[in-house]
Amino acid sequence: MFDREIATDGYLRRLYKVPIVGNPVAFFSPSALSAKTPFYSPDAKIVVTGLGDNTNLWTVATLESAKPASTVMAVRSNYPDYKDGSTFPIVSPDGTRLAMAARDPRIAGAVNAQVFASRRNMNLPPQ
Repeated sequence: MFDREIATDGYLRRLYKVPIVGNPVAFFSPSALSAKTPFYSPDAKIVVTGLGDNTNLWTVATLESAKPASTVMAVRSNYPDYKDGSTFPIVSPDGTRLAMAARDPRIAGAVNAQVFASRRNMNLPPQ
């Protein structure tokens, strides 16, 4: 999976999957938002990506990678205040944590990104 910026599409970034045979197909292309720096989870069931509106501030979203492109919805981060120009989200090898680069929202006027890590939702389903 990769992201590409299309000039004829208002410079929005879209995510594409590359099949074994044929041309890349659009995987995630929201109408008014861009997506960039996708990263597969170790089990390849989800993709985490930067999501934004082409300003300098992006947040992290989670996508289900097995869904057909027409039904993919972005699940926004639990930490929407943690943003940066490039979040570079990465899921840990065991899938329990998410790391990302972001400006610290607790520091007014923060300019430089720091690395933050959080636990992913690991609650068991209702019994």
